Amino acid sequence: MLVAVLASGCATPQQAPAVSAESPGSASDEPTEEDLARVMAMFLDEDHSADEWSVPQGLDVRVPLSETDSGATAVIDDPLLDALLAGATAAAPGPATVDTRMPRLALVAGDLVEVETRLARSAAWRIYEERGQRYATRMLPMFGRYQVTLNGFYTEHDLPYTTSRPSFQFRLRIRLGVGAPSRNDAALLPIGAVVAVPVEPGNQPGQRGLPVSYVGVRHGDVVVEVFEESAAGDRALTRAALAEVERALSPDAVGVSPDATPVGAPTAPDFTLRNGMQGGIYELEAWVNPGELGTLEVRAFEFTTNTPLSPERIADRSRVRVQGTADGPLQPARAEFTIYEGNWNHYYAARIELWFTPDGGEPRKLLERVYRVEGWMR
Repeated sequence: MLVAVLASGCATPQQAPAVSAESPGSASDEPTEEDLARVMAMFLDEDHSADEWSVPQGLDVRVPLSETDSGATAVIDDPLLDALLAGATAAAPGPATVDTRMPRLALVAGDLVEVETRLARSAAWRIYEERGQRYATRMLPMFGRYQVTLNGFYTEHDLPYTTSRPSFQFRLRIRLGVGAPSRNDAALLPIGAVVAVPVEPGNQPGQRGLPVSYVGVRHGDVVVEVFEESAAGDRALTRAALAEVERALSPDAVGVSPDATPVGAPTAPDFTLRNGMQGGIYELEAWVNPGELGTLEVRAFEFTTNTPLSPERIADRSRVRVQGTADGPLQPARAEFTIYEGNWNHYYAARIELWFTPDGGEPRKLLERVYRVEGWMR
């Protein structure tokens, strides 16, 4: 159907400005990704708040990189990913049990700053705030770098391997500070023993018929949450996740891999935008060292009018924690956010600012860059 619509010459009124990259000439009649996006936009709600905005002629703007453009030259050897693939491939039958004692977590669970400090030593952990609650999510390497995914969930489709991969869906997230009651608290397991994991058959819409489990392990004010959808009846992925938390909290843990800092990483503070899974969704990768513990936050403004872009949503979604030292190296920090003003393929210039607020201090701007952006369509 989409090809037929394209052949008829239909398109949305918005066109990419002259600064967008041009594809090489081709005799192929196959629609491009931009063609498909324009046709899809015909069936979505449009936002006209950005209709008058564009990229000013002659303005030097950056263009977001693609999801797969990492700049890394080495494959990251990640022990958790290896364990996940091995567990999902083995597809061992039950019983589904985990050990909830977690002695290293129990030892430091009363000191949230210490827990955060230990996790932050590894580039594989993303520590962030969402609606006032602080979390740490374990990222997996994708295309040569640790990459943020929507809400922290990973499947085999996120992994850049050419060989056959077992089907799975996985997320490892730590809630730092219990805060308000969560709907997930019902999944908390008893502490201090080897306990059974409740497993559902996985026959709900959107799932692939694989057994599904969600568990929480609480020590003090720290809750470890693990989602697993795999053929491993013994919940091998969940057990690997809990073991990874214990490893990361070890006092002598030194991170995941030297390849976590890719070749070509900035030697001075900087940040880069990458396109997310749809237009208007962005991932920001920063390399900073603010010299103290605090929170990074993204702010965005339309370039010509200085109009704030999705200020509350971007601020809430993009907050990530960083720990700097006076003479320490640059540290990676990754945030994700969505710009809602505008429509797919209607590009305009935006000033993207990176702000830092030290714990107990006042916010200050670290960096700003001008990017060509588009809005997400509902």
